[in-house]
Amino acid sequence: MVLSQLFVNLTILVSFLFFYYQVFREHSFSHITTTPVRLMTGVLFGLLGMVLIEFGIKVNEYTLIDLRHIPIMISALFGGWMPAVTAAVIISFSRLAFGGGVIVLYPLSMIIFSTAVSVFIARAVRDPWLAAFYMLLSSNLYFLVIMLYQLNTVALYTEVALSYWFVSFAGVFAAVYMVKRLTYSNQLLHKYRAESLKDPLTGLDNPRSFTYSLTKKLEQASKTKQAVSLLIIDIDHFKDINDQYGHAAGDDILRQLGAVLLEMVRPEDSVYRKGGEEFTIILFGCSGFRAAGIAERIRQRVEKYPFITEHRTLNITVSTGVSTFPDTAVEERELFKQADEALYQAKDQGRNQTCMYSKKDLKE
Repeated sequence: MVLSQLFVNLTILVSFLFFYYQVFREHSFSHITTTPVRLMTGVLFGLLGMVLIEFGIKVNEYTLIDLRHIPIMISALFGGWMPAVTAAVIISFSRLAFGGGVIVLYPLSMIIFSTAVSVFIARAVRDPWLAAFYMLLSSNLYFLVIMLYQLNTVALYTEVALSYWFVSFAGVFAAVYMVKRLTYSNQLLHKYRAESLKDPLTGLDNPRSFTYSLTKKLEQASKTKQAVSLLIIDIDHFKDINDQYGHAAGDDILRQLGAVLLEMVRPEDSVYRKGGEEFTIILFGCSGFRAAGIAERIRQRVEKYPFITEHRTLNITVSTGVSTFPDTAVEERELFKQADEALYQAKDQGRNQTCMYSKKDLKE
Protein backbone atom coordinates (compact mmCIF):
# COMPACT_ATOMS: atom_id res chain seq x y z
CA MET A 1 0.00 0.00 0.00
CA VAL A 2 2.72 2.49 0.99
CA LEU A 3 4.77 1.71 -2.13
CA SER A 4 1.85 2.16 -4.52
CA GLN A 5 0.87 5.47 -2.92
CA LEU A 6 4.50 6.59 -2.91
CA PHE A 7 4.61 5.83 -6.64
CA VAL A 8 1.58 8.08 -7.18
CA ASN A 9 3.24 10.89 -5.20
CA LEU A 10 6.52 10.53 -7.08
CA THR A 11 4.62 10.61 -10.38
CA ILE A 12 2.92 13.85 -9.32
CA LEU A 13 6.24 15.33 -8.20
CA VAL A 14 8.20 14.36 -11.32
CA SER A 15 5.38 15.41 -13.67
CA PHE A 16 5.14 18.80 -11.97
CA LEU A 17 8.88 19.41 -12.27
CA PHE A 18 8.86 18.39 -15.93
CA PHE A 19 6.03 20.77 -16.83
CA TYR A 20 7.55 23.53 -14.69
CA TYR A 21 10.74 23.34 -16.73
CA GLN A 22 8.77 23.43 -19.96
CA VAL A 23 6.86 26.57 -18.94
CA PHE A 24 9.92 28.31 -17.50
CA ARG A 25 12.38 27.04 -20.07
CA GLU A 26 13.80 30.53 -20.60
CA HIS A 27 14.26 31.14 -16.86
CA SER A 28 16.71 29.09 -14.84
CA PHE A 29 15.33 27.76 -11.56
CA SER A 30 17.95 29.54 -9.46
CA HIS A 31 18.71 32.30 -6.98
CA ILE A 32 19.38 34.81 -9.77
CA THR A 33 16.02 34.72 -11.56
CA THR A 34 13.82 37.80 -11.44
CA THR A 35 11.61 38.45 -8.43
CA PRO A 36 8.31 37.82 -10.30
CA VAL A 37 9.58 34.44 -11.53
CA ARG A 38 10.76 33.49 -8.05
CA LEU A 39 7.41 34.46 -6.54
CA MET A 40 5.56 32.52 -9.22
CA THR A 41 7.82 29.56 -8.53
CA GLY A 42 6.90 29.76 -4.85
CA VAL A 43 3.19 29.91 -5.68
CA LEU A 44 3.42 26.88 -7.99
CA PHE A 45 5.42 24.85 -5.49
CA GLY A 46 2.94 25.84 -2.79
CA LEU A 47 0.13 24.46 -4.96
CA LEU A 48 2.20 21.32 -5.45
CA GLY A 49 2.42 20.96 -1.68
CA MET A 50 -1.38 21.25 -1.45
CA VAL A 51 -1.78 18.50 -4.05
CA LEU A 52 0.65 16.26 -2.17
CA ILE A 53 -1.37 16.76 1.02
CA GLU A 54 -4.47 15.57 -0.84
CA PHE A 55 -2.61 12.46 -1.97
CA GLY A 56 -1.37 11.59 1.51
CA ILE A 57 0.13 8.14 2.03
CA LYS A 58 -1.83 5.89 4.38
CA VAL A 59 0.52 4.05 6.73
CA ASN A 60 -2.27 2.40 8.71
CA GLU A 61 -5.89 3.04 9.53
CA TYR A 62 -4.93 5.79 11.97
CA THR A 63 -2.07 7.60 10.25
CA LEU A 64 -1.47 9.53 7.01
CA ILE A 65 1.87 11.00 5.98
CA ASP A 66 2.57 13.25 3.01
CA LEU A 67 5.36 14.96 1.11
CA ARG A 68 4.30 18.56 1.65
CA HIS A 69 7.79 19.46 2.91
CA ILE A 70 9.51 18.42 -0.34
CA PRO A 71 8.33 21.42 -2.46
CA ILE A 72 9.63 23.73 0.27
CA MET A 73 13.02 21.97 0.38
CA ILE A 74 13.42 21.97 -3.40
CA SER A 75 12.41 25.63 -3.60
CA ALA A 76 14.99 26.58 -0.96
CA LEU A 77 17.67 24.36 -2.45
CA PHE A 78 17.47 25.63 -6.03
CA GLY A 79 15.54 28.88 -5.83
CA GLY A 80 16.46 30.53 -2.55
CA TRP A 81 14.47 31.84 0.40
CA MET A 82 11.78 33.71 -1.54
CA PRO A 83 10.11 30.77 -3.35
CA ALA A 84 10.59 28.59 -0.26
CA VAL A 85 8.84 31.03 2.06
CA THR A 86 6.11 31.69 -0.51
CA ALA A 87 5.46 27.97 -0.89
CA ALA A 88 5.44 27.51 2.89
CA VAL A 89 2.89 30.31 3.39
CA ILE A 90 0.54 28.83 0.78
CA ILE A 91 0.83 25.32 2.23
CA SER A 92 0.28 26.65 5.77
CA PHE A 93 -2.85 28.60 4.82
CA SER A 94 -4.23 25.59 2.98
CA ARG A 95 -3.66 23.46 6.06
CA LEU A 96 -5.42 26.02 8.26
CA ALA A 97 -8.33 26.11 5.84
CA PHE A 98 -8.85 22.37 6.29
CA GLY A 99 -9.25 22.93 10.01
CA GLY A 100 -8.47 20.33 12.65
CA GLY A 101 -8.30 22.29 15.87
CA VAL A 102 -5.18 22.14 18.04
CA ILE A 103 -3.83 19.17 16.10
CA VAL A 104 -3.18 21.43 13.10
CA LEU A 105 -0.40 23.13 15.10
CA TYR A 106 1.82 20.06 14.69
CA PRO A 107 1.98 20.12 10.86
CA LEU A 108 2.22 23.93 10.92
CA SER A 109 5.22 23.80 13.22
CA MET A 110 6.70 21.16 10.92
CA ILE A 111 6.29 23.45 7.90
CA ILE A 112 7.85 26.42 9.71
CA PHE A 113 10.75 24.35 10.99
CA SER A 114 11.40 22.72 7.57
CA THR A 115 11.35 26.10 5.84
CA ALA A 116 13.78 27.75 8.26
CA VAL A 117 16.18 24.81 8.26
CA SER A 118 16.01 24.36 4.48
CA VAL A 119 16.77 28.03 3.77
CA PHE A 120 19.69 27.97 6.22
CA ILE A 121 21.19 24.73 4.86
CA ALA A 122 20.70 25.81 1.23
CA ARG A 123 22.85 28.87 1.96
CA ALA A 124 25.47 27.01 3.98
CA VAL A 125 25.98 23.84 1.89
CA ARG A 126 26.90 24.13 -1.78
CA ASP A 127 26.50 20.51 -2.85
CA PRO A 128 22.77 19.94 -3.54
CA TRP A 129 22.85 16.23 -2.65
CA LEU A 130 24.54 16.88 0.69
CA ALA A 131 22.27 19.84 1.39
CA ALA A 132 19.20 17.72 0.63
CA PHE A 133 20.47 15.04 3.02
CA TYR A 134 20.96 17.56 5.84
CA MET A 135 17.53 19.08 5.20
CA LEU A 136 15.90 15.66 5.39
CA LEU A 137 17.84 14.64 8.46
CA SER A 138 16.83 17.79 10.34
CA SER A 139 13.21 17.70 9.21
CA ASN A 140 12.78 14.00 9.90
CA LEU A 141 14.29 14.25 13.37
CA TYR A 142 11.83 17.02 14.15
CA PHE A 143 9.06 14.77 12.83
CA LEU A 144 10.14 12.02 15.24
CA VAL A 145 9.88 14.45 18.15
CA ILE A 146 6.38 15.52 17.10
CA MET A 147 5.26 11.91 16.74
CA LEU A 148 6.30 11.19 20.34
CA TYR A 149 3.39 13.38 21.49
CA GLN A 150 0.87 11.83 19.12
CA LEU A 151 1.59 8.08 18.98
CA ASN A 152 1.20 6.09 22.18
CA THR A 153 2.67 2.70 21.25
CA VAL A 154 6.19 1.74 20.26
CA ALA A 155 5.00 -0.45 17.39
CA LEU A 156 2.88 2.31 15.86
CA TYR A 157 5.62 4.89 16.38
CA THR A 158 8.20 2.66 14.71
CA GLU A 159 5.94 1.89 11.75
CA VAL A 160 5.12 5.55 11.10
CA ALA A 161 8.70 6.71 11.63
CA LEU A 162 10.21 4.18 9.25
CA SER A 163 7.54 4.85 6.61
CA TYR A 164 8.04 8.60 6.85
CA TRP A 165 11.80 8.39 6.58
CA PHE A 166 11.54 6.06 3.60
CA VAL A 167 9.05 8.14 1.59
CA SER A 168 10.82 11.41 2.50
CA PHE A 169 14.21 10.27 1.28
CA ALA A 170 12.70 8.69 -1.83
CA GLY A 171 10.74 11.85 -2.63
CA VAL A 172 13.50 14.37 -2.04
CA PHE A 173 16.24 12.50 -3.86
CA ALA A 174 13.93 11.80 -6.81
CA ALA A 175 13.11 15.53 -6.94
CA VAL A 176 16.76 16.60 -6.67
CA TYR A 177 17.72 14.20 -9.45
CA MET A 178 14.95 15.50 -11.71
CA VAL A 179 15.79 19.16 -11.06
CA LYS A 180 19.48 18.58 -11.81
CA ARG A 181 18.71 16.64 -15.00
CA LEU A 182 16.16 19.16 -16.23
CA THR A 183 18.47 22.07 -15.38
CA TYR A 184 21.26 20.41 -17.34
CA SER A 185 18.92 19.84 -20.29
CA ASN A 186 17.85 23.50 -20.27
CA GLN A 187 21.47 24.65 -20.06
CA LEU A 188 22.34 22.49 -23.06
CA LEU A 189 19.36 23.90 -24.94
CA HIS A 190 20.48 27.48 -24.25
CA LYS A 191 24.05 26.61 -25.19
CA TYR A 192 23.07 25.01 -28.50
CA ARG A 193 20.69 27.84 -29.27
CA ALA A 194 23.45 30.41 -28.67
CA GLU A 195 25.93 28.40 -30.73
CA SER A 196 23.43 28.09 -33.56
CA LEU A 197 23.56 31.89 -33.87
CA LYS A 198 27.36 32.12 -33.84
CA ASP A 199 29.96 31.65 -36.54
CA PRO A 200 32.39 29.06 -35.13
CA LEU A 201 35.46 30.55 -36.84
CA THR A 202 35.16 34.23 -35.91
CA GLY A 203 32.78 34.11 -32.96
CA LEU A 204 30.59 36.70 -34.68
CA ASP A 205 26.86 36.27 -35.16
CA ASN A 206 26.01 34.17 -38.21
CA PRO A 207 23.54 34.66 -41.12
CA ARG A 208 20.64 33.23 -39.11
CA SER A 209 21.24 35.77 -36.37
CA PHE A 210 21.69 38.52 -38.98
CA THR A 211 18.29 37.87 -40.55
CA TYR A 212 16.55 37.83 -37.19
CA SER A 213 18.31 40.99 -35.95
CA LEU A 214 17.74 42.96 -39.15
CA THR A 215 14.02 42.19 -39.04
CA LYS A 216 13.75 43.27 -35.40
CA LYS A 217 15.77 46.45 -35.85
CA LEU A 218 13.80 47.52 -38.89
CA GLU A 219 10.57 46.99 -36.95
CA GLN A 220 11.94 49.08 -34.10
CA ALA A 221 13.17 51.77 -36.47
CA SER A 222 9.75 51.99 -38.11
CA LYS A 223 8.11 52.59 -34.74
CA THR A 224 10.68 55.12 -33.50
CA LYS A 225 11.22 56.86 -36.87
CA GLN A 226 14.95 56.16 -36.90
CA ALA A 227 17.35 55.20 -39.66
CA VAL A 228 19.06 51.84 -40.03
CA SER A 229 22.10 51.50 -42.27
CA LEU A 230 23.48 48.26 -43.60
CA LEU A 231 27.12 47.64 -44.53
CA ILE A 232 28.19 44.65 -46.62
CA ILE A 233 31.97 44.21 -46.46
CA ASP A 234 33.88 41.85 -48.72
CA ILE A 235 37.62 41.02 -48.63
CA ASP A 236 39.28 41.83 -51.94
CA HIS A 237 40.96 38.93 -53.79
CA PHE A 238 40.40 36.56 -50.87
CA LYS A 239 40.53 33.49 -53.13
CA ASP A 240 44.04 34.49 -54.18
CA ILE A 241 45.07 34.65 -50.51
CA ASN A 242 43.76 31.14 -49.90
CA ASP A 243 45.43 29.81 -53.05
CA GLN A 244 48.80 31.44 -52.33
CA TYR A 245 49.09 31.15 -48.55
CA GLY A 246 46.67 28.36 -47.67
CA HIS A 247 43.29 28.17 -45.99
CA ALA A 248 44.85 28.38 -42.52
CA ALA A 249 46.15 31.85 -43.38
CA GLY A 250 42.72 32.74 -44.76
CA ASP A 251 41.09 31.64 -41.51
CA ASP A 252 43.55 33.76 -39.52
CA ILE A 253 42.60 36.79 -41.60
CA LEU A 254 38.87 36.16 -41.16
CA ARG A 255 39.24 35.90 -37.38
CA GLN A 256 41.33 39.04 -37.12
CA LEU A 257 39.09 41.02 -39.46
CA GLY A 258 36.10 40.10 -37.29
CA ALA A 259 37.93 41.53 -34.27
CA VAL A 260 38.84 44.71 -36.19
CA LEU A 261 35.21 45.26 -37.22
CA LEU A 262 34.03 44.87 -33.64
CA GLU A 263 36.57 47.49 -32.54
CA MET A 264 35.43 49.96 -35.18
CA VAL A 265 31.68 50.02 -34.48
CA ARG A 266 29.58 51.47 -31.68
CA PRO A 267 28.25 49.33 -28.79
CA GLU A 268 24.73 49.48 -30.24
CA ASP A 269 25.87 48.18 -33.63
CA SER A 270 26.03 44.51 -34.66
CA VAL A 271 28.67 42.69 -36.72
CA TYR A 272 28.01 39.41 -38.57
CA ARG A 273 29.90 37.00 -40.75
CA LYS A 274 27.56 36.51 -43.68
CA GLY A 275 29.58 33.67 -45.17
CA GLY A 276 32.93 33.10 -46.88
CA GLU A 277 34.82 36.38 -46.90
CA GLU A 278 31.70 38.54 -46.55
CA PHE A 279 30.71 40.43 -43.41
CA THR A 280 27.71 42.61 -42.58
CA ILE A 281 27.19 45.38 -40.06
CA ILE A 282 23.83 46.76 -38.91
CA LEU A 283 24.06 50.38 -37.76
CA PHE A 284 20.97 51.32 -35.77
CA GLY A 285 19.98 54.98 -35.60
CA CYS A 286 22.59 55.83 -38.22
CA SER A 287 21.99 57.89 -41.35
CA GLY A 288 23.44 56.97 -44.70
CA PHE A 289 25.97 59.79 -44.49
CA ARG A 290 27.25 58.66 -41.08
CA ALA A 291 27.26 55.04 -42.20
CA ALA A 292 29.40 55.88 -45.21
CA GLY A 293 31.84 57.64 -42.90
CA ILE A 294 32.04 54.60 -40.60
CA ALA A 295 32.54 52.31 -43.59
CA GLU A 296 35.33 54.49 -44.89
CA ARG A 297 37.11 54.52 -41.54
CA ILE A 298 36.86 50.73 -41.47
CA ARG A 299 38.31 50.53 -44.98
CA GLN A 300 41.26 52.72 -44.02
CA ARG A 301 41.87 50.78 -40.81
CA VAL A 302 41.86 47.42 -42.60
CA GLU A 303 44.18 48.70 -45.33
CA LYS A 304 46.85 49.59 -42.76
CA TYR A 305 46.26 46.69 -40.37
CA PRO A 306 48.96 43.96 -40.22
CA PHE A 307 47.22 40.58 -40.38
CA ILE A 308 49.46 38.04 -38.71
CA THR A 309 49.39 34.49 -40.03
CA GLU A 310 51.52 31.49 -39.15
CA HIS A 311 54.36 32.24 -41.57
CA ARG A 312 54.02 35.92 -42.52
CA THR A 313 52.24 39.21 -42.01
CA LEU A 314 49.76 40.08 -44.73
CA ASN A 315 47.91 43.20 -45.77
CA ILE A 316 44.44 43.12 -47.25
CA THR A 317 41.80 45.54 -48.49
CA VAL A 318 38.02 45.45 -48.36
CA SER A 319 35.19 46.78 -50.50
CA THR A 320 31.98 47.98 -48.85
CA GLY A 321 28.43 48.66 -49.97
CA VAL A 322 26.10 50.86 -47.91
CA SER A 323 22.31 51.21 -47.95
CA THR A 324 19.94 52.96 -45.55
CA PHE A 325 16.41 52.53 -44.30
CA PRO A 326 14.18 54.42 -44.98
CA ASP A 327 16.22 56.74 -47.24
CA THR A 328 16.75 54.27 -50.08
CA ALA A 329 14.87 51.15 -48.96
CA VAL A 330 11.60 50.63 -47.15
CA GLU A 331 11.79 46.88 -46.50
CA GLU A 332 14.36 44.30 -45.48
CA ARG A 333 14.98 42.50 -48.76
CA GLU A 334 15.32 45.77 -50.65
CA LEU A 335 17.81 47.11 -48.09
CA PHE A 336 20.06 44.07 -48.47
CA LYS A 337 19.77 44.08 -52.27
CA GLN A 338 20.78 47.74 -52.42
CA ALA A 339 23.82 47.26 -50.17
CA ASP A 340 24.84 44.28 -52.30
CA GLU A 341 24.54 46.34 -55.49
CA ALA A 342 26.64 49.10 -53.91
CA LEU A 343 29.27 46.49 -52.96
CA TYR A 344 29.51 45.27 -56.56
CA GLN A 345 29.85 48.86 -57.72
CA ALA A 346 32.82 49.26 -55.36
CA LYS A 347 34.41 46.15 -56.82
CA ASP A 348 33.72 47.23 -60.41
CA GLN A 349 35.41 50.56 -59.71
CA GLY A 350 38.66 48.89 -58.65
CA ARG A 351 38.02 47.51 -55.13
CA ASN A 352 39.31 48.95 -51.82
CA GLN A 353 36.40 51.41 -51.96
CA THR A 354 33.21 52.35 -50.14
CA CYS A 355 30.07 52.93 -52.20
CA MET A 356 26.72 54.13 -50.91
CA TYR A 357 23.64 53.05 -52.78
CA SER A 358 22.08 55.71 -54.93
CA LYS A 359 19.50 54.94 -57.62
CA LYS A 360 20.81 57.65 -59.90
CA ASP A 361 24.37 56.31 -59.77
CA LEU A 362 23.67 52.58 -60.14
CA LYS A 363 22.57 50.73 -63.23
CA GLU A 364 19.40 48.74 -62.77
